[in-house]
Amino acid sequence: MSGTTPKEIETRESIALLARALRYVEPFRWRFIGKLLIGCVSLAPMVLIPWPAKILVDQAIEGIPFGESLTPLPFFIEPLVAHLYGATPVEVVFWCVGIQAILMVLVGAIGTSGRENDQAEAYLSSGHDTATPTRPARRNPKTKIISITKVIESHLGTPKRPVQ
Repeated sequence: MSGTTPKEIETRESIALLARALRYVEPFRWRFIGKLLIGCVSLAPMVLIPWPAKILVDQAIEGIPFGESLTPLPFFIEPLVAHLYGATPVEVVFWCVGIQAILMVLVGAIGTSGRENDQAEAYLSSGHDTATPTRPARRNPKTKIISITKVIESHLGTPKRPVQ
């Protein structure tokens, strides 16, 4: 092992490895698909977070009309801002601030106590990972904000073993 370099895996081999790994998921197919979909849905707010700020700067501050910006809005943002075409800068500001606040709540960056982000950073900086202490964290009264996707994901968890 000391003088050998690891062999690079080609595309065909990686697909074969993935297919082999998915065979182990077969008994839990629907749970796997459910968790995969929940994971994709939970990423949606993260994809949307920067766009209200861009709209705020371009349309409200700089006064550039919609559709005339050097960097156009992506296809998934266009339907969300179609009602803002022809809006005053003040209306654009209120819309951007409101949407940004909703997105921040969905992501969990702010909450009822305002300390959620600080607590997470302090906990992680002390060298603890989030996967190991799952049971104590669930009983911790400080963790008040739980995203809806985590609640759904907990219901898709491992099946109960039958009593023998």
